[in-house]
Amino acid sequence: MTDDLELKRSSAMIITGSSNKVLAANWGADPEKMDQDFGFVSTEKCKTDATDEFERQVNKRTCLVANWDYENFPTSPLFERMKVIQNKGWLEAYVWSIMQETEKEKFLDWLSANASHFEAYREWRYWNPLFLDKPIRRLGE
Repeated sequence: MTDDLELKRSSAMIITGSSNKVLAANWGADPEKMDQDFGFVSTEKCKTDATDEFERQVNKRTCLVANWDYENFPTSPLFERMKVIQNKGWLEAYVWSIMQETEKEKFLDWLSANASHFEAYREWRYWNPLFLDKPIRRLGE
């Protein structure tokens, strides 16, 4: 969502850490309805045996887009965006765009076989930035 490289790196580290926690099997959801719904789908419908963090992220995100009724929650623009990316076949590239700062060696290994795929995603993302009409508040006021 920004062209600032330092901000991208910082954001990627925060997003990776948060995603690792929220998509983990033992994440403790807040009592808020959105968290409870998300947590239930994530732990009951989207179980994964993947031990590799990248594979787990891809599996969970694929399953959540398919199984969670996110449309009525404030985070829906983020999931709609992920759905578009998945439909274009770029979910792996999307996840690596987030994780590349924390898993550099694995990312470079993946990139060596997927460079044109990753570049196509990056170019699309550049020309189709995510715009939010209002702040996304995960928890109620």
